[in-house]
Amino acid sequence: MGHFHIAGAGIAGVAAAIALARNDLGVTIIEQAPQFSDVGAGLQLGPNAVRALQKLGAWDAVSPFTQQPPEIHVRDGKSGKLLQRVELGLHFEKRFGVPYRVIHRADLHKALVSVLSSLKNIDVLVNKKITSVSHSGKEVKIKFQSGEHGFAEALLAADGTNSIIRQSLFPKSGAISLPCTVLRNMVQRSEILDINWDAVNLWLCPKGHVVHYPIANKINLVVVNEAADYANWFAPLRRFLELQQNYTSWHAQYVTPLQKWHQGFIGLIGDAAHGTVPYLAQGAAQSLEDANCLLQIGRKQPSEMFDKLYQQRAKQAAAVHHASLNAGRAYHLTGFAAVARNLVLANMSHYQFLSRLSKIYGAA
Repeated sequence: MGHFHIAGAGIAGVAAAIALARNDLGVTIIEQAPQFSDVGAGLQLGPNAVRALQKLGAWDAVSPFTQQPPEIHVRDGKSGKLLQRVELGLHFEKRFGVPYRVIHRADLHKALVSVLSSLKNIDVLVNKKITSVSHSGKEVKIKFQSGEHGFAEALLAADGTNSIIRQSLFPKSGAISLPCTVLRNMVQRSEILDINWDAVNLWLCPKGHVVHYPIANKINLVVVNEAADYANWFAPLRRFLELQQNYTSWHAQYVTPLQKWHQGFIGLIGDAAHGTVPYLAQGAAQSLEDANCLLQIGRKQPSEMFDKLYQQRAKQAAAVHHASLNAGRAYHLTGFAAVARNLVLANMSHYQFLSRLSKIYGAA
């Protein structure tokens, strides 16, 4: 077999296509949208994401679109107190071997597409919504919303946390929603908050948290809230959030870790395989690591490739998922538990903080 179909043209799908094409496999990408593009706002590229981009041969295309924040600042969302600061300069790069960057999601996607367009044996089908898939011992049958049918030697599902294909393979694998509203916006800096706007700022609030960092001339703002109000939050932060308009909102969701990521010649990748809550900024990074794993596996029979992908990536993806859920619980503490958390953070050394990040980012 030498040709794969990929369902989904987001970051996971395009990165996977790059990996397969570099292994001299033909690729057809199927995208439900009428245009081959990505939307969204900012995202963080931790060292594991940068490392994966380098190995995929995409970092030179992505790097010009990125910015390097000078520090990460962790603040108490009730008092506004700075609890921890982590420099992201030379010491950080020496520790992890690569830099920490931020980028607009659309720019990352555009850069990946530019890499993909330089490779051979790539086809793209747009405005094709898949409604179901099935597989025999020889091929994959794909049914589209239009009523059309298609056939593939192998299909890789990169259709996100609410993957139709995953739920066709594993009927009880629907995404689980948490009672947390996630709000996202691109906003202007404000004098209401006397902070370092160039840093990645993480506010740990009662029953919620806020993350913001610069993207070009704006601030990428993400607000996670369990309580639907900001009554007990730091007053300047609350005023700043209440001034913002046109938030994009959704409920935090995740996919319960699966026992496998494939059936026959149909496999899962990215959020379709292991979507998790965005509390550690690891969604895109995990998709890029999946794609890099495919690249390293090389040209093999699809079922063997998918099995190796699961064997090599599932444990780490599950660890990141559990760490993300635990991070949310810690971020959202109230009362004495929040006071204890703040004391731990305030007294944690730079080395100790980076050691915790190493479990996700890996080492140089």
